[in-house]
Amino acid sequence: MLDVAKLQPIAKRVIDQAFSSGLASLAEHDRVFFVLWSYPAMVDNGGFPAFFYNSPADYYLETVGAFRQLGLADHAELL
Repeated sequence: MLDVAKLQPIAKRVIDQAFSSGLASLAEHDRVFFVLWSYPAMVDNGGFPAFFYNSPADYYLETVGAFRQLGLADHAELL
């Protein structure tokens, strides 16, 4: 089972950098982490309308691409 608490330091670093310097400032693996970390936070907090209403929707195409990159085509199609 994934221990999400162990990912918190990574999330803090990546999220801080994304908000201070923009998504383009992140390394590819950090961009994937950022968009896939943001996605469930929004969907769990109000479904797809919450995702598309809030700032993660700005990275919609990156999120779809990240799902595909990780072999999660079904998730990409759903989004």
